[in-house]
Order: sequence, then C-alpha cells, then structure tokens
Amino acid sequence: MMINCILKVYAYHHFRHEVLDGPSAHKLIQFHSSYKYVLMAHNQTLYKELGKRLATIDKNQLDQVLTDYQADFMEALSHGASRENHTNTLMHILGYLKKTVSAEARQDINDVILKYHSGEIPLSTPLTPLKHYIKQGGSEYIRAQRYLEPYPQRLGLANHI
Repeated sequence: MMINCILKVYAYHHFRHEVLDGPSAHKLIQFHSSYKYVLMAHNQTLYKELGKRLATIDKNQLDQVLTDYQADFMEALSHGASRENHTNTLMHILGYLKKTVSAEARQDINDVILKYHSGEIPLSTPLTPLKHYIKQGGSEYIRAQRYLEPYPQRLGLANHI
C-alpha cells in the first residue's frame, strides 16, 4: 500500500513537470510511453484504453484530454499490481532483448520470471538481470521505461511497484 502511494506521488510529479509545464499532445504521448509498463502492471484495462485514446488524440481538445488522461492514469495506479500482470509485463520487456541477448540467457530470465509468477521468488529477482541486460544493450525506448525504476534508488525501496 505504501509503495503504491509513493509510486503515485512520483508519477504525479512526473506528469506535472513533463506534461503540464508546457502541455502538448507530443509531451503527453512521451509521458504515456515512459509509463506504459507501469500501467500494464497495474491495470490492463485502463492501460489499453489510455493507449487507444492517445492514438486518436484530438489536439483541439487538449485541455480536456489532459484532465481525463490524468484522472484515468491515477486511477490505474490506484490498483495494486498483481503477480500475473507483473509477469506479463516482465515477459513483454524480455521481448525487447531478443536481438541483444543470447537465447540461452533469455531462457534463463524467462525461467526466473516463471519462478516469480509461481511465488517462489520476489519481483526484484527477475528485474535484476533484465535491468542489467537493458543497460548493456537495450533500446532507448526500453531504457526509458519507468517500470524499471519508478522512483529514485536513494529511497531504498526493495519492493517494486
């Protein structure tokens, strides 16, 4: 519960500074893109709905789009991230390493993700090798995902979103 509250505080901070300080459709889409996997882990329905909404954004109604987006975004984060949704998110992220990480290493990470899914290990265990490989060869897009570091490391929060 506390972790979720901290996540929402940082997400709101990022939204204010990255989108509302000079709002544009482009900034909103960039923000959404960086929070894509956070949303996926928290609420699959709103994740899909927000993505569709931004695909057909009406720039003439940007103020209303921003208001609606922010409300639904924060609502999505209000839902606790489930083990199943985390697993799905981790598998999606693993897919971005297909060209830069060997099949054997990806299979090892896949196995660790499945152990997380079954409750044998904490979320930090599959995240560690994913972050390692992403830093070494992941695309700019995947390195920019807030899911991998939703709040500053100095907070020392071992539990992830």
